[in-house]
Amino acid sequence: MLLNLEQYRRCMEGPWLTPKDDAFDSRAYSAARTFCLNGQRVLFGWVPTKENCDDTKNFEWGGTFLPHEICQRDDGSLGVKIPDTIWNSFSSPVFLEDLFIDSSVKRKEVILYQECGTTYRLEANVKISAGVRSFGIRFYEDENTGESCQYFISVPENKVVFERNPNLPWFACMNIGLERPVELTPEKEYRIRLIVDDTISVLYIDDIALSVRVYGKPGNSLGLFVTEGKIKITNISIANIQP
Repeated sequence: MLLNLEQYRRCMEGPWLTPKDDAFDSRAYSAARTFCLNGQRVLFGWVPTKENCDDTKNFEWGGTFLPHEICQRDDGSLGVKIPDTIWNSFSSPVFLEDLFIDSSVKRKEVILYQECGTTYRLEANVKISAGVRSFGIRFYEDENTGESCQYFISVPENKVVFERNPNLPWFACMNIGLERPVELTPEKEYRIRLIVDDTISVLYIDDIALSVRVYGKPGNSLGLFVTEGKIKITNISIANIQP
């Protein structure tokens, strides 16, 4: 089952206007409704399960509830962020040293943390140099085999995609529709937030979200990588859920 995107249009009195990015999340986020709670407009949607709990299968209807808080950008378009109540449910963050990854030709990865478990959050600020081809986050990584789940950000294509690494034998993950548009400017700082909760993960790049369902967990490590360029990562912290 290929689910539709949760989309919106802008209209006060005249014809509906379609923003350049008119979706709130990926195709792994469905049946969303909004509600105003304590002055905050919250989007209530669902991350669907997959047939037979298999990453290579199609999505099923229903799934696990996931809220996004809706925010408005300067141009009037809408973005989303993680509600503070969810973010603050993680305790005792571990703060890591700033990183600078330089990869002039091939892809280079740095492991941020080992033995992350299955429920945690990551926060960091990232800044890329001009000419970077791609960068991203790998989680549930097995450092011995190199297998992982990853958010792959293609800078020339202006998009972030969820996939398995390596995606072989093809395809290791049915990821049609698991991507979001994101335009990144060199030397500009962006805030990255990642929440991993067993079979669900959500990545926020500023106010752009990409939610996915993942079943295969090759390992427990968390890493960052870059291809053909430099990336600076600051204000890095990792935290687990409060008991």
